[in-house]
Amino acid sequence: MNACYIVISGVVQGVGFRCFTKQHAIKQGVIGWVRNLPDGRVDIWAQAEENILEDFCDLLRQGAPGSSIEKFETERLTTNPVLSDFKIRL
Repeated sequence: MNACYIVISGVVQGVGFRCFTKQHAIKQGVIGWVRNLPDGRVDIWAQAEENILEDFCDLLRQGAPGSSIEKFETERLTTNPVLSDFKIRL
């Protein structure tokens, strides 16, 4: 299991990006969370097997319908054993 922290800038709030992220995370077996940041960005914690995590990141780089990705930053991290599903955080 691998983990990464992702921060996405652009038009990513008010376009269903969090729901898009959660839907695809559940479909692909990714655990973690997604939330809106006060500055208009979205951040994501994602954990999965390496190939699944790479596919998930590729999908997020494309963005949700109506979104426009300007910057995609990712950092590899140690997995969090407390996480068991994927949630939208407030």
